[in-house]
Amino acid sequence: MTDPMERFRNVFFEESAEAIDAIEQHLLSIALPNVDNEVIHDIFRSAHSLKGGSATFGMTRLAEFTHVMETLLDSLRNGERSMDQDIVDCLFSCLDTLRSLVSHYQYGDEIDGQKVDSVRHTLEGLLSSSAATAPAQAASAIDEDSSLQWQITFIPERDVLKTGNEPLRYIEELAELGTITVEVNTNAIPSLSELEPTALHLQWHITLDASAPVARQDLADVFMWLEDEAELIFTPLTPAIPSVAPVSPLPAPAEAPAAPATAQNEATASATTPAKETPKRTQQSIRVDLAKIDSLINLLGELVITQSMLSTFSDLDQYPELQRLQQGLGQLERHTRDLQDGVMQIRMLPIDFCFSRFPRMVRDICKSLGKEIRVDIVGETTEVDKTVIEELTDPLVHLVRNSIDHGIERPDVREENGKPRTGVLTLKAFHQVGNIVIEVSDDGAGLNADKLRKKAIEKGLISASSVLNEQAVHELIFAPGFSTAEQVTDLSGRGVGMDVVKRNIQGLGGHIDVRSTLGKGTTFSIRLPLTLSILDGQLVKVHGETYVIPMLSIIESIQVPQDKINQVEGKDVSFKWRGEFIPVLDLAKTFHCPRESSFEGDPLIVVVESDNRQCGLMVDELANHQQVVVKSLEANYKRVDELSGATILGDGTVALILDVGALIQRVKVH
Repeated sequence: MTDPMERFRNVFFEESAEAIDAIEQHLLSIALPNVDNEVIHDIFRSAHSLKGGSATFGMTRLAEFTHVMETLLDSLRNGERSMDQDIVDCLFSCLDTLRSLVSHYQYGDEIDGQKVDSVRHTLEGLLSSSAATAPAQAASAIDEDSSLQWQITFIPERDVLKTGNEPLRYIEELAELGTITVEVNTNAIPSLSELEPTALHLQWHITLDASAPVARQDLADVFMWLEDEAELIFTPLTPAIPSVAPVSPLPAPAEAPAAPATAQNEATASATTPAKETPKRTQQSIRVDLAKIDSLINLLGELVITQSMLSTFSDLDQYPELQRLQQGLGQLERHTRDLQDGVMQIRMLPIDFCFSRFPRMVRDICKSLGKEIRVDIVGETTEVDKTVIEELTDPLVHLVRNSIDHGIERPDVREENGKPRTGVLTLKAFHQVGNIVIEVSDDGAGLNADKLRKKAIEKGLISASSVLNEQAVHELIFAPGFSTAEQVTDLSGRGVGMDVVKRNIQGLGGHIDVRSTLGKGTTFSIRLPLTLSILDGQLVKVHGETYVIPMLSIIESIQVPQDKINQVEGKDVSFKWRGEFIPVLDLAKTFHCPRESSFEGDPLIVVVESDNRQCGLMVDELANHQQVVVKSLEANYKRVDELSGATILGDGTVALILDVGALIQRVKVH
């Protein structure tokens, strides 16, 4: 039988990952010695939410560890200790431990108990040093909004249970702050015949007697997950007094004594409780399984195909009686395009989902290499398909590590060259003509063309007599097995990485190039389609068959005189284009669809490019330029070389999508 709590556990794990990532981003934003108090409050709230959720689901080890971390953060929040580098380093270690513990409860991964205990020991050591200085600070640190005794009115919304919230859980957590007395108001409960089982009709009035002064913010933190779904009134019953929060182990939830509501209590609550207004939310979101979105996109693709099929009946000369149908088809086309844009937006995520992991990675690597590097992120809100983001992460990791290890110099070397000690690594993303462009730049030493050329000759990648311009020499870094590292490290030197980057980018239908200036830095530029589900394509005809060429690969289409095409043994092999000879490929012969009659007139050639190599594709005619829904050949038939997929056209026929990179590889000349 399916565990009914499993759905809520999955939501908790997703929110835990977000909370840990949020803490990491806040820690990365800290520039000592000046620390924004709001940053500390945000980190505390994330840790507090993680502790509350893990305790709810019985994840004891995670709850206990987070409680110790939360106690340290609370001392920072209350001004009992100031943030320093030791605390920042410890909190980063805490994040790795939290990820390990969450993974243990989510996937059953083994816990490195020794590492967990070591980090916790460091935490407790920091807490001990904080407690030693706390009495002196307490004399001047008086919270004007704290009290030993509070009256709390807790009125949840009626639909609160439908969101998975359990009000008693919050009352139990409140009991961790001291002794509580609870009165429940049941006056709003309807008769049994009118009772809706999922609606909540209870209100609580709670008196808290704390063992140490409790701030209003502490109470608000208890009900943090309910702040938009409940009315909360906190009334202090004793004057504010100075206090120092003691460091204590995670207490067990206390059972709250509940007194029956009297008529007087109910009347008082009714008279003092204002009418509840529906809170205004600035943004709402839902979590949807990716498989459901993929299914929706597939259905949308079928709708686009159906719309294209119906559009063939819009010719009034052939079907004069269908004028009203033509008007309806026009509206259907507009609505289909709007629906297509809207559905595709569902899969779009900000590129920051990918970029956000790199500041932490750069920080850790810099500590091991003794380098100082600042990460600048530009265009982090630029949106791209979730699948593209997932496939893009590994190539970007290679590029960033390459910039840190090979690109940016050590601080003393930079000073000798008149540069600031701190290098700059820039991650930039922007849209350009229906594509996304991602750049990884550094202000380091740049690529040394002479060194690259010598290494390539040494490895046999090029001959000593090869004549290459500087850009072509720079491109050698993408050759398999190429490396200029003097020694093998855990970062580089094994001759793998950059060729994998290039292969992965090409697998996404994109390409990568490199620009570099010696002594000033290097920029890797990646151009990708926004989504892998829909493609901007040029339809071409070859002996009655229709093929699709991705627009991203097309440079131009030209008519070339037959006598300008060079032939070898009766085969067209090349032609002169913009001052250089490039290979030509007759698609009719390539895909074994010879023409029934001899082709007359000058050939029509579509010049395409991949990996900085050009090729001419000979076709019979150009058809429409349109967006097509990509269908996988491998999933529906089998993998076919030189074809990247297929699509269904409006007339119901199948058009094959060309793999331009594979076609150019077929005719590549050295």
